[in-house]
Amino acid sequence: MILTGGKAVSIYDPTITDIKDLGSNFYIPEEQCGKESRADACISQLKELNPYMDVNVVKGPITKELLSQYNVVYVTELILPMDQIVEISKICRAFTPAVGFIFTLALGLYGCTFVDLGPKHIVKDANGESTASYIVVHVSQGNPGIVRLHEDKKHVYNDGDYVKFREVEGMTELNSSPPMQIKVIDTHSFSIGDTSKFKDYTK
Repeated sequence: MILTGGKAVSIYDPTITDIKDLGSNFYIPEEQCGKESRADACISQLKELNPYMDVNVVKGPITKELLSQYNVVYVTELILPMDQIVEISKICRAFTPAVGFIFTLALGLYGCTFVDLGPKHIVKDANGESTASYIVVHVSQGNPGIVRLHEDKKHVYNDGDYVKFREVEGMTELNSSPPMQIKVIDTHSFSIGDTSKFKDYTK
């Protein structure tokens, strides 16, 4: 985050440094182990990453007033009890506009991430996969029009997904149409909007 060029980053980690911390935090000097918090031990080197950003250490309890000062709150370690982390998430979500909340853990061979950017942030991408392309073999004239795909590849669409057409010959109106919402019929066909007034599909 410090390298991305925002205005400010605040670090909260009151845990006193331990020798084992040196294996994962390369900014903690060995001579500081057992003497000060992990945040204090590495703050000077974190500031050097981007001299144009305000990088500071948060002291004291995490309060609603403190959280209201930020755009996004990241929790990257279980230094607080889980019920307190959940409460922080709820507080961030209740602000208007909401303060983004990201909780992520790296646990050896696996990890997890939870993101809550507020009730107005809606993700419509169901699976995160790249946009898929398919070869269309026929589009009927009708309301709705039925699209049939080449048999060598099953589509992965769901009802309510949107498709965009290109390089269609004959029914060229599809090429200039905005993305069209579909209803799945089977693994190789789906219906779109009204194509009854479009020209005949050729290829």
